[in-house]
Amino acid sequence: YGPWEATWRHRGYEALLMDTVTAPDWVRDMADTHQALVIAVLKRCLDLGMRPDGVFMVEDLACERGLLFAPQTWRALFRPAVARLGEFLAHHGIDFWMHCCGNPAALFDDLIECGVRVMQPLQVSAGLDAPTLRKRYGKRLVLYGNIDVKKMLGPRPTLEAEVRRKAVLARAGGFIFHSDHSLP
Repeated sequence: YGPWEATWRHRGYEALLMDTVTAPDWVRDMADTHQALVIAVLKRCLDLGMRPDGVFMVEDLACERGLLFAPQTWRALFRPAVARLGEFLAHHGIDFWMHCCGNPAALFDDLIECGVRVMQPLQVSAGLDAPTLRKRYGKRLVLYGNIDVKKMLGPRPTLEAEVRRKAVLARAGGFIFHSDHSLP
């Protein structure tokens, strides 16, 4: 854990992660209820003539070392709800974007199958590399971010090299320039 561990534990996230083991039906019900609410709000918006271009779902599923829980746990508890949202969005021609800090790469194939089209921020310090991801996923996944924030703070030539290395992706399409994490 990082320096945020005390806050993370204090707010009960550790208990929620434990619930994926001790109370999986409750966690699955929470995920289903949340996605049902999101879909209900979107239906209401569509009924009122308010059609968003996309939905940006914030799901911090990982830390720098990888997922917060096993991929099979995510698949059993959360994937069905995310897939329902993805199906709804696809049916209505609404793009599905997702934010996830850390390294959720173990779930990228699942997320793409659930309809996620854009992934952000692609944290460099967690081992994610946009050119490598492009080779693996092609344009099935738009890459949003991955400009190393630490290099943004360093000498200009270091930042320029970082941007040039990833500019190739932008020229080909399917890459959105953005930092890989919050800027201090």
